[in-house]
Amino acid sequence: MVALKVLPHVWTQERASEGFEAAMAAWATLDHAHIIPVRDYGRTSQLLWYAMPHIEGRSLDDVLRNGGPLEPRTCLRLVAQLATALHYAHGRGITHGNVKPGNVMVVSDGSALLGDFAVARALEAGAPRDPAAARSRLAHYMAPEERHTRQIGPAGDQYGLAVLALECLEAAASPGATPPLPRGVAEALTRALSPAPQDRYSTVLDLVAALDAAAAPTPAPESQPAAPLAPLPVAPPRRAPPLVWDDGYDAAPPRRHWVRWVAIAVALVLLGVAAAVVARGRAGRADAPTEQLVPAAPVVAPPPQDTTAPLVSRPAPARGTSTSTIA
Repeated sequence: MVALKVLPHVWTQERASEGFEAAMAAWATLDHAHIIPVRDYGRTSQLLWYAMPHIEGRSLDDVLRNGGPLEPRTCLRLVAQLATALHYAHGRGITHGNVKPGNVMVVSDGSALLGDFAVARALEAGAPRDPAAARSRLAHYMAPEERHTRQIGPAGDQYGLAVLALECLEAAASPGATPPLPRGVAEALTRALSPAPQDRYSTVLDLVAALDAAAAPTPAPESQPAAPLAPLPVAPPRRAPPLVWDDGYDAAPPRRHWVRWVAIAVALVLLGVAAAVVARGRAGRADAPTEQLVPAAPVVAPPPQDTTAPLVSRPAPARGTSTSTIA
């Protein structure tokens, strides 16, 4: 079970395709508990694609859209998990380049997984420079240096992570605004959102340390235990994955494929002709006049002939006269 992603046709330019394959190869080397690995990738004549494991959970973007802001400690725990994943990748020379809630998956136990590593940097060469795109909702996750000079680095990932934290807390409508948070948390996020990369923290882990120190709760009385972390929404029920089919993937099939399909087509045509002939014959017999059978007249036998000899009348002899017969 995998999640298959495809990129629009605009990204299939040659330069973008080369950068895509290089970035996918770098992403495939990452092995971290909070990074979604890439399983496979490639390109066809019409699109670029890559596959990741199917995660039983919800995107952070969906969680925030349907469930509202997160409880502060839950939010900071999630940010810390993402920071460890980013720091691991930065130590290997790999920058994410597109940290946003849509690229974060949250499972039912509250763990956060970061995916789509290096995809934005991979497509940088072929990215359309559309002024409307710079004003879109997702543009505010982009660091100023990336927006103006197309420079992507660890400091840009830190900027995107700080914007993500603000959105999770629903603290500000736009980056750089003063969030209604505890003073220490607000100062830490404001520094991570500095326009100049050198004014931010050295690493994303330094940002997490500053947030933890600012949000550390006051010790609770011995009779009052600390409140547990608020759970995140439970993952939705398992659904069948969509099937993506690219008609142009097998642009030049082997000759034997054509031979097989031609033979099947010829067989289907012959079957169709035979069926038509049989149907026409049946229809002709149905339209012919029906012969009516008339029973023959019964044969009456003639009456039997009488074969008895006819009676001969002889006169009786007179009385007193004798007769003799001489033989």
